[in-house]
Amino acid sequence: HPRDHRGSIGLLSHADGHYDELSGRDNLMLAKSLGSLEGEVPYLLHRVGLNARANDPVRVYSAGMRKRLAFARLLLKNPALVLLDEPYAALDTDGHDFVDLLLGSLRSEGRTVIISTHQVRRVGAMCSREIRLESGRVVALDPSQGPNPEDAIRDVNSPAPQDSRQPSVSPSGGNPAPLVDVPAKPPAGGNT
Repeated sequence: HPRDHRGSIGLLSHADGHYDELSGRDNLMLAKSLGSLEGEVPYLLHRVGLNARANDPVRVYSAGMRKRLAFARLLLKNPALVLLDEPYAALDTDGHDFVDLLLGSLRSEGRTVIISTHQVRRVGAMCSREIRLESGRVVALDPSQGPNPEDAIRDVNSPAPQDSRQPSVSPSGGNPAPLVDVPAKPPAGGNT
């Protein structure tokens, strides 16, 4: 039954759902208690680079800090499937780099990541498959056709080319750098 799988899905949407008067730490503790989640709040705050500002009220957080907190809340669930709606929205260059590192980390952990974004060129190198909407019509992009995504558009109903390549986990094709020098696995005895 579809409801059986909801616990394995994490969503990051435009609305972050934070309580502005609570601290970042308290927001995560509340989400953890309401959802009966097992993620380690101190580890997740460190992983997303908010440990130094964890006790500040969220109302003073920048857009990038709010996005990092939203990612930490998403990771409390330890989801197998991660749905991201415009993860780069309202972020500066450092925020974009953070999202890139996080996407690589999520992929290297074996999670499936589905991204809805206007940043096609930015995420294209990280994707094993791309689907694109144009004028309300679904078209697919085949990354093996070259660096220009417009050259690779094909109708979804046309036969897909056979591709035996392994998906890359980062734009460079190597292992992604850890976020703020934190390993992808929690300390002994903890869960992400």
